[in-house]
Amino acid sequence: MPLKRYKILLVDDDPNMHRLVKFYLSEKEYNLECVTNGRSAHQKLQKAKFNLMISDIMMPVMDGITLISKIRAEGIDIPIIVTSAHNQENIASAAIEAGADKILEKPFSKEKLNAIIRDFITKNLQLNTAL
Repeated sequence: MPLKRYKILLVDDDPNMHRLVKFYLSEKEYNLECVTNGRSAHQKLQKAKFNLMISDIMMPVMDGITLISKIRAEGIDIPIIVTSAHNQENIASAAIEAGADKILEKPFSKEKLNAIIRDFITKNLQLNTAL
């Protein structure tokens, strides 16, 4: 899948995180869309197909765990990376139980984020090839 078509939804209430992730992914040609809460993410996921979601846990309106539980209950099949602040192990565990695929501890490096995304792309390509 060409990277330009690889759509990533970033869900975080911190505009600095939006800028950071955009910067980290700027060398890749991903189609990145950013929203500030779980409700907005849920609405986007109902209207458009994304290949990957990166979500914070602690957000206003709808938190990340509620978002993950809701989209998994609705059968939305999307790989989910949850970003978690250091020392939030209980919350991160709850995110995995809700259906998150990977926890990425903040602060994270450009290399770490890109490696995780690359792994998901590779797994997706292998799945599509096997089908």
